[in-house]
Amino acid sequence: MGVLRFARYLPCACSESGGESMSEEQWIANQDAYSSQVGDDLVLMSLETSSYYSLNSTGTVVWSLLQRPTTQTAVTEAVFEQFDVDKSRCEADISMIFEELKSAKLITAV
Repeated sequence: MGVLRFARYLPCACSESGGESMSEEQWIANQDAYSSQVGDDLVLMSLETSSYYSLNSTGTVVWSLLQRPTTQTAVTEAVFEQFDVDKSRCEADISMIFEELKSAKLITAV
């Protein structure tokens, strides 16, 4: 199972955006996204899109790191240190999560 589970399907926006690479760009959780712990999951609600999302324990760690400006690289390193996961798999999963969070307008560049 992936790190991030959405209550609805979100397509991956995998196109390159010019300028600074996504891994070095600073990102932060959108102020219009609210979260609440429900069992082992964290449920997010986007006021902007009126959509709900569910994050598993690893996704919850990612979300907590995004409460202040951080880079994709820093998040990847933190997740890699906290969980027993292959480095390349961790990088791929975090990259996918960032693309999905961007598509869902749950994170913004700072």
